[in-house]
Amino acid sequence: MSEYFYLDPAEIKAQCREAIENLNEVSSKTKDVEQKLDEFIHLIHQN
Repeated sequence: MSEYFYLDPAEIKAQCREAIENLNEVSSKTKDVEQKLDEFIHLIHQN
């Protein structure tokens, strides 16, 4: 691979977008787990 490949702004931007999409997906899944845990804890405290 050439040095240009590593310094190509379009490639860097594409990698950043992919990283952001991955983080958003993980964040969404984490929020879903948080909600399920909150519901579970709420049920336990009701009994």
